[in-house]
Amino acid sequence: MENGFKAVQDFLRHPTDALFAFNDVMAIGFMAAAQRKGIHIPNDVKVVGFDDILMSAFTNPQLSTIRLPVEENARNAAELLLQRLRRHNIGAASTLAEQAMLIDRGSIHTIES
Repeated sequence: MENGFKAVQDFLRHPTDALFAFNDVMAIGFMAAAQRKGIHIPNDVKVVGFDDILMSAFTNPQLSTIRLPVEENARNAAELLLQRLRRHNIGAASTLAEQAMLIDRGSIHTIES
């Protein structure tokens, strides 16, 4: 969260319309520090995190975030590894790509007054 607090100082020097944080913890830290400085989320700046941690649903406003299907990715990677081990296949590398999902919550919608 400390990096989120530092990001507010940068934001105050160079304001933007939106912030995409490296992870939800940084986004939550940014939101907390921004609100203490009188910055209104999402009216002044929209915020999106990454990870979809449980806490992101309990912030005010709720944090919009990017969710990756980690369990599905891990399962697919393990399955691919087992297939390669069984076949002793050392051929071309395979790529696993799963769809990222935007969990659309209150930190990106402008609130009409």
